[in-house]
Amino acid sequence: MSNAIGLEIPSRVKPNKDSFDSKPKNVERWVEALPRASVGRCAELIFNLLTQVNSLEMRYKDRVFLLESLRDPVQYVSQAMQKHFIGARFPLPKKSQNIAHATRKIYNLMATGYKIAIEDQLKSTLFLKDKNLLSTNIHRSMSYLSRVLLTTYQVYAPLPNKIWGDLNKLYAYAEKEKLHRNQISDVQHQYIKKTSIVGEYLRILLLSLAAPNRLHHGEVDHVYVNLERWMRLTKLNKIAEKDNDSYDFVIDCDRDKPPNHFTLSQDTSSVNIRVFNTDVLTQELYDELQLSEEIVSKTLVTIKMPTAKLSHDLLRRLIVSWGPIQERKFGRVISNDKVNVSIGLSAVHQTILSDFRNKPIPESFTIESQSSDDVLAGQSNFYTKNVIDVKDIGPDIWDTVYEKNAIMYNEPNSKSTNDSETKVNTYEQSQDWLISNYSEGGFNLKNLNENSNKIQVGEIIGFKLSLGTDDIEQWFVGIIRWMNTIGRQGVEIGGEFIGVSAVPVGISLMIDDLETKQVQRALLVPGDNEDNSIITFLSNYRVGASINIQINKSKLSVKLMSERDDLGLYQQFYYETTDAKRTNKPSSDDSKEFANKKDMDDVWSIL
Repeated sequence: MSNAIGLEIPSRVKPNKDSFDSKPKNVERWVEALPRASVGRCAELIFNLLTQVNSLEMRYKDRVFLLESLRDPVQYVSQAMQKHFIGARFPLPKKSQNIAHATRKIYNLMATGYKIAIEDQLKSTLFLKDKNLLSTNIHRSMSYLSRVLLTTYQVYAPLPNKIWGDLNKLYAYAEKEKLHRNQISDVQHQYIKKTSIVGEYLRILLLSLAAPNRLHHGEVDHVYVNLERWMRLTKLNKIAEKDNDSYDFVIDCDRDKPPNHFTLSQDTSSVNIRVFNTDVLTQELYDELQLSEEIVSKTLVTIKMPTAKLSHDLLRRLIVSWGPIQERKFGRVISNDKVNVSIGLSAVHQTILSDFRNKPIPESFTIESQSSDDVLAGQSNFYTKNVIDVKDIGPDIWDTVYEKNAIMYNEPNSKSTNDSETKVNTYEQSQDWLISNYSEGGFNLKNLNENSNKIQVGEIIGFKLSLGTDDIEQWFVGIIRWMNTIGRQGVEIGGEFIGVSAVPVGISLMIDDLETKQVQRALLVPGDNEDNSIITFLSNYRVGASINIQINKSKLSVKLMSERDDLGLYQQFYYETTDAKRTNKPSSDDSKEFANKKDMDDVWSIL
């Protein structure tokens, strides 16, 4: 007998004497005996049990009881497993990739269990359906399928096959049977404890349309949590009910495809096409953006927090993603050349600085000012030290600033006299990448090899490129806007250029006309009409502050006049010199499967 909905479920066999006893009392004892103190062992037991019961025939009510009993343990182990890949920089090491894959597999096994229960229930009760139980099972299956996608987005991995096909089939059936608006309790939600099938569907539709591969690492979790509150601000209609003047997206419930913008859809004739409207949501986000406090604009969201915080920068990007489609401003040039890439502001700074050693500073940055020691001349190094006493005082290796007179590095042949000290080198070597295409506004890079560079969306990147016909190479500085993983170690990134002919400098803050002793690495970027800017780390710099810029052995005193507001992890200020006032400064608004069983065993031992 064929499946009633057509869901992707495995074939099953009758249990034997060695099979798991699925009677409710035995299930309760099994769950109670789980060794929660050992996350790895607990996760392994759950994984093996789900794999076994999904291949066995059993009463659908017993299956549902088992799955409902496992919801809390699955949430417990998955949250612990996520710590191995959420917050980590990319590309992930193999062990972290395996743990992410195991997390996704456990979610998928839970979803599959509920799908089997749905199909078995429909076969056994053709006329008298328990609609409340059926609604709950559909909701649970969609929820776990959504978490499969969420974990995929968290690690920038390719979409699994048939996930969207099952999501779309489940929603279409629920809507047909008028089950999609039934209220369902879900204690695992943070904000909304009563939800529905259409609410869960809208939530994953919105997450998919948020361009997850463009989000900074960790932001997708905050968006997913807040979507509990936002999904009520959206509408899902049939194609015949579409308003031609609204910004709509389309989802074809007959296909294994995620939602897309209506203008990019080639065939909208299917009766199972639904139109997804986000007008009210984007307006609500815009209003919240205008009314929120200024300090929120600098909220960091790269670490998973109990309460989901959203920065101004993230809200702006969500409004763009959920709004009308954006047209490309520049023509793309197809390429297959190699470029030597440095990632991270410090690495880019040091690479350009090394390249400039035997070259003159561009004329536009010639400064007649007092001489100073070149504090940026050396490569950054620090020491880690075993702390014996809590009162030990030493340098903070996580501090991004350094003093002008501090010893920045030791001679290569020097030896430490303290065995508890270990020399650590912060300089990351640049690496060859393939540039697939580029334009005046952005670029696309690929690296199919194992990367030594650490990558994340929002990171600064620098490389030499010739855009004109004169074949003169210039230093381009950009910001990574999106990222996808390719295979085990490969990475593809896309980004936006934010500066050309960048110059490495040091900057220090002026307070009451006195210069602070702390100097930070920064990049000085020339602009049109002398609208030069400074790119630096997130710090205490604000518009209106006075700073000193050190280029080579000269200084320039400037005042920060405006700030670009879409860099997220960094700051870019436009400035003017304190002795030469300039006008027409741009405002911030103007800057527009495991390989083998050993891999699986490794996961449990790591946890």
